[in-house]
Amino acid sequence: MNKNSLKNIELYPLYQRIVRLTDPATDFAYEATIRGRRANGKDLPPSVLFQQPEQKQMLLDYIARHIAVREAVSFVKNSLLFLNGHALSLQAGFIFEDVTKLEVPINQLVLEITEQTRIHSVESLKRELDTLRAQGMKLALDDFGTGFSNFWLVEALQPDYIKLDRSVIARVDQSDQARRVIEGMVAFADKVKTTLIAEGIEREAQRDILIELGVPYGQGFFLGLPFALSKTMAHMPKKLRGKP
Repeated sequence: MNKNSLKNIELYPLYQRIVRLTDPATDFAYEATIRGRRANGKDLPPSVLFQQPEQKQMLLDYIARHIAVREAVSFVKNSLLFLNGHALSLQAGFIFEDVTKLEVPINQLVLEITEQTRIHSVESLKRELDTLRAQGMKLALDDFGTGFSNFWLVEALQPDYIKLDRSVIARVDQSDQARRVIEGMVAFADKVKTTLIAEGIEREAQRDILIELGVPYGQGFFLGLPFALSKTMAHMPKKLRGKP
């Protein structure tokens, strides 16, 4: 994908429910992810969509957040909205154009920092995040259990939520060792005063064991498939194409 190809990509968000495991009928939150479609109607997998030079990757990350917020207005109501944030964008302060003009109040937004991306400067990242958190935004550490420096990032960023990676959840109903790992995570979360969300719940047995172990929230195919809204297709706003 060349550096100009973003202009020809149609972006649209997908949303997936995050629920309280003991009360799955009530929506606690939604996670937004972005997808792309070529002019010929062919969908692009995320691995291709985000295969961009650094500056374009930051631009795509930035625009994806604004599209996801705008399109969620019709259903998010009093729920939280989880948004992905690339560490490069966040360290550069390239997060939102103007938080006072966001269609969803900032105190309903949760910014997810993926733990699979190396963070060049925790100090600059924390400085940018603290500004938004002071205005009411919450923070989640995504993909916990994979990546580079899990526990150090928890100490540095003090996230409101920790999302347990699906690889941690996959065998919880099949392995005593996996259960012990989750038990340890629950105790850890209690110590550092954060809230756990289990990702990738695909079976009823997984959900039941997670409830038993004390994990309060979860998402996954068993609890709800990702969905798109019928009229959410949106070309990149022209005024944003020149950024950053």
